[in-house]
Amino acid sequence: MAEKKQAFCSVLRVCWIAVSLYTFGFFPAVFAQEPSREEILQYALDTEIIGLIQELTEEDNRDYTEELSELFARTNNNAIRENIFRMFSAQEIPVLEDACLAVLSDPYDSASSLVAAAAGYAGKLKLSSALPALRSMAGSGDYAMASAAVRAIGEAGGPEEASFLLALMDEELFDEEKQRLVFRQDIMQAVSRLDISGVRESLLSIVQDTEENAVIRASAANAVGTLAIEEDVDTLADLFNESDPILRAAAVSSLAHFSSAQAQERILEAFRDSYYRVRLAALTAAENAKLSAAVPYIIYRAKTDPEETVKMRSYEVLGAIGGSEALDFLSGVLQDEKASDKFRAKAAEVLLEGHFDSFYPEVEKVALEAVGDEKKRWLCHELGKTLSGIATGRTSSLAARYLDSRDPLTQSLGLDMYEKNGYPALESVVRELAENPSAGAIQRRAAKILGTGTDTGETPSAAAGSFPAAGTPAGKE
Repeated sequence: MAEKKQAFCSVLRVCWIAVSLYTFGFFPAVFAQEPSREEILQYALDTEIIGLIQELTEEDNRDYTEELSELFARTNNNAIRENIFRMFSAQEIPVLEDACLAVLSDPYDSASSLVAAAAGYAGKLKLSSALPALRSMAGSGDYAMASAAVRAIGEAGGPEEASFLLALMDEELFDEEKQRLVFRQDIMQAVSRLDISGVRESLLSIVQDTEENAVIRASAANAVGTLAIEEDVDTLADLFNESDPILRAAAVSSLAHFSSAQAQERILEAFRDSYYRVRLAALTAAENAKLSAAVPYIIYRAKTDPEETVKMRSYEVLGAIGGSEALDFLSGVLQDEKASDKFRAKAAEVLLEGHFDSFYPEVEKVALEAVGDEKKRWLCHELGKTLSGIATGRTSSLAARYLDSRDPLTQSLGLDMYEKNGYPALESVVRELAENPSAGAIQRRAAKILGTGTDTGETPSAAAGSFPAAGTPAGKE
């Protein structure tokens, strides 16, 4: 009896050990082995295959082009085929041209979502061979099919397609007024991406048609502006007198292509417009035209605009235009301790992006002060995120200060800088972190960077924004 009891206890112990090994991941790998990607494409459920295709698309992974092409040929699953079309569209892989043409030539024989994916593929790869089928679809009267075709024609077409689409605007293809309007707007967007030199007069007529929809007129104005024909300035400038801000913004955007005094006057006038999107359009126009005369207006927007979006965009445009007046303003904000930290951080970002050699010493000084001041931790982090994306050996001493911080996020930003630049002088510092078990996630990340550890996924790059925001920007706005 005692022997049976002992044997039973032994069996229990073995079972307990087996369960423990399985629970904590020590069971033989064969029982927990994940299927390979090749196996998933060959044998998995459709949902698993679609998930993998989407994952490969996000990775821009082209290693499975042959397997996916074979899968497309043998499957009847529309969702899988749609996702392969989308993946190969994103990667511009031309192997599905025949399959694409087969779907588009008989669109009523396939699911509408598959037809839309095929049309998107034809557009992205600019398949002129698909244009006859796309033209037929565009005039079909099927709203979803026609809209997909129009978008594709806008990418794959040429001058003839511009004329075709403008003629299609006058067709009464749909009963619902909203569908007709959106379809016509889609057409104008598509036309604006094509060679419009042969339809300029038609577009000017649309711009001047006060009975036409504002979005359509705005698209036409932007298209005309790209031609930069000086005699069109009057028509485009007159559009700025309209009450609809969509049209005023379009007028400003279109005039960025001209250097005449009249065009510049309208752009400068737009900085005083009551609607913030018109002011944003003025900023973009000034940036595209490198309009130095706009700098005082932009500085005023950066200081006083009620919309933070306009303020931030003003900083970017000042950096793009450059010149002493613009850069002196940005430098002044950076060094002003009473300024809002978010604007100091933005000024630093802009100065480093286009003028690193000239302004890095100023940014470094501010960053060093912020590292040692808990009240400036947010600014410290924002400057670190910007600097960690720049390849330069000049940030070595600043990275050392970040690594020496007791704040984990600041340390992680220091590791970002080291990973980007591999400063020889800091290898011993990073190695010390990698060998310090009390450093926790920082230790594991340092070890991974040095190639001596395994990434557990617990400590992502701080610059990637995976850490929660630490505090809020300080200072008055």
